[in-house]
Amino acid sequence: MRALRFRETGIVVVLVVMGAVLWAVAPRTAAGESTFLNRENLMQVARAFSFIGIASVGATLVIVSGGIDLSVGSVLGLTVVTTAMALSAGWGIVAASTAGLIVSGACGLVSGALVAWGRLPPFIVTLGMLSIARGAGYWLSGGRMVSGLPDSFVAFGQGFLASVVPLPVVVMLLAMLAGAVALRRTVFGRAVHALGGNEAAAVLSGLPVARLKLAVYGLGGLFSGLAGLIYVARFGYGSSTAGVGWELQVISAVVIGGTSLAGGDGTVVGSVLGAAVIGVLTNGLTLLSVPEEYNQLVVGCVIVMAVLGDRLRMPRSLA
Repeated sequence: MRALRFRETGIVVVLVVMGAVLWAVAPRTAAGESTFLNRENLMQVARAFSFIGIASVGATLVIVSGGIDLSVGSVLGLTVVTTAMALSAGWGIVAASTAGLIVSGACGLVSGALVAWGRLPPFIVTLGMLSIARGAGYWLSGGRMVSGLPDSFVAFGQGFLASVVPLPVVVMLLAMLAGAVALRRTVFGRAVHALGGNEAAAVLSGLPVARLKLAVYGLGGLFSGLAGLIYVARFGYGSSTAGVGWELQVISAVVIGGTSLAGGDGTVVGSVLGAAVIGVLTNGLTLLSVPEEYNQLVVGCVIVMAVLGDRLRMPRSLA
């Protein structure tokens, strides 16, 4: 536990250093104020990475259990389309949101069932779900943008708590708290760690391995769906292209946050902090007018370094 907290503290230090550097080098306004280190920009950054942060909570559960989920972005996109279409058809906010979460949870459960009982590799299963969910979203929407959503729903994604903190950030923090408690303080969380640490030992210990896999993938789908709900509320429309490529950002956030790709080791708080690192880095490069291709290059290098660090701290028997 101390090692995990040390890693989280290390990520906070990295964020502070990044903030200090960007405060020094980012352009200034006419009034001499930093374009990075001001409340408006920081809240905008937090709101921008909140979707990745929410989805990373579920992805952390999956990866700690020894699995992987490549369908995060597509499941988010399917949730966006489902919710937006339900709202535009006149469904109530609760009914439409529930429909979106049911769809995302079902995607996770299907993946979990194929991994647990079909004994298929998680990489192949979730790669297939990536295509299935994306295709289903395109089929449902006909490839068109779904708009005309009620203002009361959109206000949730664009509103603020106490006129300061964006509501998507509040949802991210609540999701992080729930995931952290589940993974650190419950029997379920200890079982997930045990499963990811050594599946054979988990089986011999009598843990319900199949049900655990089903649960973590189902929760992974639900958290992706929750991110999708916040996404459609934030932007006020639904599109089948929502979340394209986000699975890479989510997995990157989890790895940067210190979760081992070998399983059995990781924290939800670290993953959300990893999402913050990506968000701050992306915002900083944008403020510095770095071309998009170089932006992707820098973020990619950070991801590779994080994976390399994960690899180097693995026991030799696992590496």
